[in-house]
Amino acid sequence: MHSLILSALSLLLRIPSSTSTTLTTSPAFHLLAIPHNTSLAISPLTTLHTGAGQNRIALSQPTNASPSPATIIFYQNATSSNDATILTDVLPQGFPLTIFLTPPGQTTTSPSEKGLAIDLTVSGSTPGLTISLESTPAADEQVPLLKYPGATFLSCGNETVGYLPGTYTVLNWLPEVYITTRAAEGVEVGGCEVVDVVAVCEELEPLPEGALGTHEFVREVWCFDGEEGIAGIFGR
Repeated sequence: MHSLILSALSLLLRIPSSTSTTLTTSPAFHLLAIPHNTSLAISPLTTLHTGAGQNRIALSQPTNASPSPATIIFYQNATSSNDATILTDVLPQGFPLTIFLTPPGQTTTSPSEKGLAIDLTVSGSTPGLTISLESTPAADEQVPLLKYPGATFLSCGNETVGYLPGTYTVLNWLPEVYITTRAAEGVEVGGCEVVDVVAVCEELEPLPEGALGTHEFVREVWCFDGEEGIAGIFGR
């Protein structure tokens, strides 16, 4: 029933822009980081390998890296918004990795400086992380946002990541308890930029026979039907 309601509503929701970007629903999506600072580029999220079953969510690769990391296709598992998690499948093996927001207290870096790391991992998950149709000060309309209660998302540049050479722009999150007036107003925080993370629809590839994961609890989410026109919605 939930999926039927979303599908019906999606026929009515069109974002007015010169390219008629459309809101629809899909079981899979990739994610774009859109800085509130309109002079900065929109970037797809990717991952950087940091260990066995461990990856850091990032926006870019080091200048000396080739080829660029691939865009990651995600999906949302949920029976309710409270237990929702965001995952991707490692193919062809078919085992899932889950987006994990480092909790306060599990890092030596002060969260008030650059926020906390966001990983894609086989060993943890963050229930309550969802794609939700929401308003944001940076956009003219409601948009499909990556949301977690009380969180502000940040892009932080010139960061070293694990054993990897070079520097990267990574995605961090700032818990509500650490959000300053500057963060709430959407300006630079501790050398990082406040970003909105939005969903763009993709096809969900079926799992291979004998896969270690399951798509039984995949839930369709709101997403843009393509990237064209998104910049205009965010005043670019």
